[in-house]
Amino acid sequence: MDNTLIDNNSPEDESLIKMERISALIEPLTDPDIGKVYRSELRQKACLELNVGERTIRNLVRRFKTGGPVELIRKIRKDKGKYRRFDPKLILRASALLHENPGRSMDKILSYLQADPHLKESAMGISSSCLYHNLRKAGIDFKELQKTIPGKKYHKFEALFPNLIWQGDARDGIQLPDPEKPSKFKMTYLFGWIDDYSRLIIHAQYYWDEKLPRLEDSFRQGVLKYGLPDKIYVDNGATYRSHQFLFILSQLKVIKTQHLPYRPWCKGKIESLMKEFKKFQEEAKLANMQTIDELNTALSAWIDIEHNRKLHSQTGETPIHRFTAGLERRPARRVNDLEAFNNSFYCKIIRTVDPYGKISLFTNSYSVPEVSPGTTLAIRYNPFDLSNVYLFDDKNKCKLIIPAKTIGRKQAMTVAEETKKTKKVISEDSKNYFARLREKQAELHSQTGSTNAFTELKNKQNGDKYND
Repeated sequence: MDNTLIDNNSPEDESLIKMERISALIEPLTDPDIGKVYRSELRQKACLELNVGERTIRNLVRRFKTGGPVELIRKIRKDKGKYRRFDPKLILRASALLHENPGRSMDKILSYLQADPHLKESAMGISSSCLYHNLRKAGIDFKELQKTIPGKKYHKFEALFPNLIWQGDARDGIQLPDPEKPSKFKMTYLFGWIDDYSRLIIHAQYYWDEKLPRLEDSFRQGVLKYGLPDKIYVDNGATYRSHQFLFILSQLKVIKTQHLPYRPWCKGKIESLMKEFKKFQEEAKLANMQTIDELNTALSAWIDIEHNRKLHSQTGETPIHRFTAGLERRPARRVNDLEAFNNSFYCKIIRTVDPYGKISLFTNSYSVPEVSPGTTLAIRYNPFDLSNVYLFDDKNKCKLIIPAKTIGRKQAMTVAEETKKTKKVISEDSKNYFARLREKQAELHSQTGSTNAFTELKNKQNGDKYND
């Protein structure tokens, strides 16, 4: 056997030391007379010492038996430091292409090299990762090159008129006693909308969950107060991408636009507002609020007094004044048909009449005796009150479908519950602060009337159907 230890393959002192260390661990394992248990212990010890697996140890034992300790040394290649399949000419051309445009990917550069008639043959035999490795080996600093790529420029944007664009978002609220289980706590969730032009908070409200109907309700109440927007600008959350919400917007002729993923700064106005809501929530926790109604009345007063009527640093005007003044130049789109507007927020679903003249919805059964079995119906329902569902003719209710028997499920969706109790710190100052805000808001409204321009459009029967 050729165990040559001369010329370029001669082991250095460091390699010899390593060989002796490995040999001391491997040689005992070659003794055929040691017991099975002891052999296993020696193998485990070698694994720990060399930080390798048992398969590697068995391989080292085989090599030791074949050629002795020398076989434990990784031999130095005779062509070490030399390119084998990689043509050095590719480095010069690839480097030139990369410096010409640092934004080019390795795949793009490789395709250019493969298109070069002089380098085609060499370039076809390598991969993009091989090219990248050799460029780094040649001293190309990719991080420095990336810094030379011109970044995207962002400019401040502001709508030209009120209600041209609303920005919307949601965030976690605070924990409150669960109305159904007072001994436990439940998380609240906030939905909010802000007018891009005036920075007026159109509507913000806390709910017991962050499901789709809550988003719809917050949007609906904002429209009833200040009119319809031309566009809304939101993130990529599931509720904003739902078919139900898109269906509502299409009926109201409102365009939905979304920013790219992981770019929250694109809707900086609502993101900035959410930071202010976070400060409000910190005070609300200290005020020891017990119900969601108490939380929402405090929020309403805070919005009216501390935000909508305070000078804004960017516009130099109060949001309510800027919004109102802007309406003189471009009036808002009002809700003319309140019934059709409220009906558009009912959830829509397709059901087929069974042989018994009934349809099923969330385990509840409803009778439709005048409709033939097998007929497909488009029905609409309030997800928080399944006692009645409706058939619609265009945008108007044409028939009420009565439950076949006592309904077992009253709501279409369950709500998440937060049961972990937290130690509360109560501040009398915070409680008094919100009490003064409510008093100031009531006094203001008694003097000037409601600031909600479209309050008269609210229907008491249908207006609060989502406020469970």
